Amino acid sequence: LPLLTRATAENEEPTAGYMFKEIEKITFQTPPYPQQLAEYLNRKLEKPSPCVKLKVLKIMLHLIQNGHPNFRNFLRRNDGFIKNSTKYNGPPDPLLGLTLYENVRESAQTLLDALFDPCQIEQDEMQNQQLHTSNTTKFQLGGLGSAGSTKGKYEGFGSSPLDKEETVTEKMIDVLEKLMLPTDDTAEKIKSALSSSPGDYEPVPVESHTIISTEVHKPVPRVRAHVPGRAGGGWESDDEIPELHDTHSSSTVSVDSLEKYCYHYYYYVVAREIVSEFCNVQEWPVSLSQLNETCKKCSSLNCMDILEAVGCLISGKSSDASLLRALLILEWFLRTDLITPAAFSDVVSLPIDQVLKSESTSDTVKFKAKKIRLILDKLQCTY
Repeated sequence: LPLLTRATAENEEPTAGYMFKEIEKITFQTPPYPQQLAEYLNRKLEKPSPCVKLKVLKIMLHLIQNGHPNFRNFLRRNDGFIKNSTKYNGPPDPLLGLTLYENVRESAQTLLDALFDPCQIEQDEMQNQQLHTSNTTKFQLGGLGSAGSTKGKYEGFGSSPLDKEETVTEKMIDVLEKLMLPTDDTAEKIKSALSSSPGDYEPVPVESHTIISTEVHKPVPRVRAHVPGRAGGGWESDDEIPELHDTHSSSTVSVDSLEKYCYHYYYYVVAREIVSEFCNVQEWPVSLSQLNETCKKCSSLNCMDILEAVGCLISGKSSDASLLRALLILEWFLRTDLITPAAFSDVVSLPIDQVLKSESTSDTVKFKAKKIRLILDKLQCTY
């Protein structure tokens, strides 16, 4: 990031030659670094400064001519920023007039011509096919008694496919189906359980006033109490007159409250599933687009449920990759105004402290947790 910041600085100094070579090396690194480099350069093209645009376009042209094919393929799929630069215009400069805008438009058009050159596209497709062919030859067809890789395309008698982990929702549906449509064995077990003797079991005595009623009571009209000495025989002036209420209705649990509880519990389960699905993937680093997609999906739910789900995952026994992914979700929400710092701290302070004090946690996870702790402390001081 410091290298890219200096290479695209908003000044009249040209980009140094060694910077082009250093940036070119990023395109040959493992994903998601090439994709993040292209996204960074595209965001820089949105800057209004013509100096920044010219530097970015020159860097892109060098990377298209000398970089990895994956970088060129990503720019072809996201060429809108470059096309917008071909229409770049603005007020004339007092000294240079419209020359800067013309240079930007010409550089952008040259970049598009090089990016969509038919010979270059054909060469990139051939390289991708060769790479795909070399990858597919690594997988062997599993035969009878073979112990080949189960990650290949085909499965034989000797290979065992990977079982997909069942989600919480699928488990709940399975339990409901077993209860609603029991098999013969399940029905016999239920009948035997109902008909068998309870043995020495005795029910716990419960007093009548402790039983919570689930009846739905109709609202009782409020009756105005008669107050002697007031105008109109004590029946006028509603202000500050005590009213008679049904005292029994306060001790009941309404159907609406039960529905609200089920509603909130359902979405809490959904939040747990989204967090678990994202954090259980043992891949690091995480692409920026994948993180934004997951966090935007989380922000459409109750954010406190998301924080509680992340806190539970951090407090449990998780791998370093899962902890880093969970901490990324916390850092994403810290950069928004969806949750106040005080509420954020109440939920995640204890799990973060556990990560920092744990001896089995790696230094990378502790550094990320320490970073989130410092950001949270700074925000609380600001608020």
